[in-house]
Amino acid sequence: MSVGVADAVALLNREMQYHSNAEQIAARFESISAQAGNAILVAERDGVVVGWAHVRIVESLQNEPYAALVGLAVKRESRRQRIGAGLIAACRAWAVERGHPDVRLP
Repeated sequence: MSVGVADAVALLNREMQYHSNAEQIAARFESISAQAGNAILVAERDGVVVGWAHVRIVESLQNEPYAALVGLAVKRESRRQRIGAGLIAACRAWAVERGHPDVRLP
């Protein structure tokens, strides 16, 4: 994740009351991206980050594997513009490509 994107995600997260700085975001991105079965998707409009989503494959003893939407944020002024819906659709497409059409909230 570039420094600019990490800065933008950190700003968006503060708007959502998640208090992480750009360095923490970048470190988490690197850690999460290195784990198989995870994806972080970023939505941009006119070169500005307006949202992000984190989806991962969950495996457990009691259930068949499924995709879980574990994080989603959209900038306040960009809401009601279907950005969240677009991110969820992108998460679903990512999951379907991996054989998991069921996307749930954990």
